[in-house]
This record gives sequence, C-alpha cells and structure tokens, in this order.
Amino acid sequence: MNNMERLPVNMIGELLEAALGHGFQFFYNLFKAWAQSQRTPLIREMLGNACRSRLFRFWKCGSSEDMASFEELMDVACHMGIGDAIVFTSCRDIFRNPGNSNAQFVALEELSATGRFLAQVATFITKILFRRHSSVSALNALLSLHQNNLYRQRIVSDVESVEVIYRLAVPLGIPPTVDRLMSCPLHSTGDAKMFISNCLESEVCLFCDMACMINKFAIPGATK
Repeated sequence: MNNMERLPVNMIGELLEAALGHGFQFFYNLFKAWAQSQRTPLIREMLGNACRSRLFRFWKCGSSEDMASFEELMDVACHMGIGDAIVFTSCRDIFRNPGNSNAQFVALEELSATGRFLAQVATFITKILFRRHSSVSALNALLSLHQNNLYRQRIVSDVESVEVIYRLAVPLGIPPTVDRLMSCPLHSTGDAKMFISNCLESEVCLFCDMACMINKFAIPGATK
C-alpha cells in the first residue's frame, strides 16, 4: 500500500498535472505508482481525464525516456478504451504506415459512431488525406460534423490536435502530400487572403471550413 491511495482522486489529478512540468516520464511514473493499488474502473476514469488531446504535444518532447513513457501510456489507455488515446494511436499508426492502416481506420470509424467529436474530426481528415472519401461521402461527413452541437466549440482545437500528430509523425512515415492549397468554390477570389489560419472561427461557410481544415495539412510552401 502506498500513501497516494489515500488521496482524493481530484488531488491525484492535480499532482499529475503538476508532474508534467518535470517531464513525461515523471508524470507516467507517478500515475503508475498511484494505479498499483486502484481498481480498474477508477484507473480507467483517471486515464480518461488524463489522456486528453492536450497531451498530444508531449509525444516528441523531452528525453527518449519521456517519449517512450508517452507512447506506453497512450497504448495502455488505448487498450482500456480511452477515446482520445484511440484517436492518437490510430492517427499515429496511419501516418507512420499508411499502406497498412485498415484496422486504424476501422477503429476511428467505430469510435466516431459513438459520437466522440474528436474521432469524427480525425476520421474526416484522414480519409480526405488518404483518398478514402468520394466527393459524396466527404460532403456528407462534413455536413454531419457541421451539424454537431460541438462544432463551433471544438472544431479549431480538435483539428489542431490531429495536426499535431500529423506534423510529429511526418519524419516517421510517408505522409500524404497536400501540395496545393484548397479554396472555397463559392467564396474564393483568387486572393491569398482567403487562406487565413483562423478561418474556422470566422464561420464563413461549409466549404471555406473544409478548405481551412485541409490546408492545415499542406506541405510548407504549398500554393493554390
């Protein structure tokens, strides 16, 4: 028995948050020390609170031990059914090995069907990047996203979460090539000003939003 098991769960969460400032290995070791004496449902609850998309940026930060700890935690959380961890591991594996990723696309689609918005965003983007959408299915998926009550609240941060995985995975696999910027068929004026980073927040139109989403994954120097 360790002293941590007597602490309230919310206090453990605060300790884990503070531990991130000392590196991901420290964070993970603290989590494991707490989890040793806990039941599976409580561990799953803590993982669900801890393994949010805001952690994705730690994937390639710090020492090799920090990075290994991050991947191990995400794999453990994925096996325990934590939604954001499933999104991370699925996108990571798709970007690392796009030629052998059917299982990962299935995992994203199954999670999307449960209503998890981050998974819906990740599914839409990865299927666009890897040419798994027809024009009709892409439009239907975009409409479904747009009609979700979480769209305006979450779309910017969730697209950025998928972009973080994509940018960090680029050196590890063969990324899809978006070498030309998309434009809205209704509102494009042939003007570079249409391609603004905060376009998703400006609520211009459905097609403008789609262009802004996909343009975030363009290679440096991409043109219209």
